[in-house]
Amino acid sequence: QIPPDAEDAAVTSPTDVPRKRSGCRWFHVYFRVACDTRWGENLVLVGKNDFLGNFEPQSGIWMGCKEEASCFASRGSIEEKDGEREKVLAWRGRISLPAESLKEGTITVGPYRYVVVDDRVKRLRGEPAWVERTFEIPLGLRDGTVVCVSDTWQDPSAPPCVLRTAMFTKVVFRHALAALTKARRPNVAAIAPEPVEGTNWVSFRVKNWRLDRGGRVFLVGSSPELGGWDDARALEMALEFGAGEPSRSDPYGTWRVDVCLPADGMGCSYKYIVQDAETGKRVHESGDDRLI
Repeated sequence: QIPPDAEDAAVTSPTDVPRKRSGCRWFHVYFRVACDTRWGENLVLVGKNDFLGNFEPQSGIWMGCKEEASCFASRGSIEEKDGEREKVLAWRGRISLPAESLKEGTITVGPYRYVVVDDRVKRLRGEPAWVERTFEIPLGLRDGTVVCVSDTWQDPSAPPCVLRTAMFTKVVFRHALAALTKARRPNVAAIAPEPVEGTNWVSFRVKNWRLDRGGRVFLVGSSPELGGWDDARALEMALEFGAGEPSRSDPYGTWRVDVCLPADGMGCSYKYIVQDAETGKRVHESGDDRLI
């Protein structure tokens, strides 16, 4: 069973899922992305790896869709109609990866993106070429570990994508992004090389969050490890860039913090906090609490 959705959070936890019979360990990766499509259209995940089809839709991961209630609190507020949450079309796919005999290092998944095809596998549209998602799976995880990845569809015509074009990243926002790079802080809760028995590592990540210069992001939640809803104990998130500095494919970077949570306490809620650089005032994101 896939854990409850939590946008921009990657959760790793052991669970009973079918796996191939072999002498090596297996990791299972679940992908989820909300994308509006028309009747007869299909969503395919394609990437650079062989197991992602080398960017060929015919060999990529074909996704299955299901209508779900929206839970994206990061959009400001959840629209409701007649007391019910707005519905979104969520696409899901899964792939199993062998860890072979290696016990150290990582498995790199990506770069990858999503494309929409018809029933003849003809490409209809897709995310921009600069969308190159990548993540790593530590080989030290236990056999049968499940990695859940929740992505956000990047519409080429939407304002967030337009703002990531060279005209903005290389000209309009050039000085602001350069200053933001200098303000990066080390991750205050770096992931440990080996998971502790009875615990799971949860990586919280927020992408494309445009803040004023010097702004800081914190994470707070219901569990003691997340501060117990006490802002004074909130975890500060670090700003990271894929290439070490702002680029066309990653102009705003990713705010990240990794937390070790008890396996029996994964059902906790959380929110992100933004702290103003000048006043020091902290503001919680609006909307419902996020859930793990």
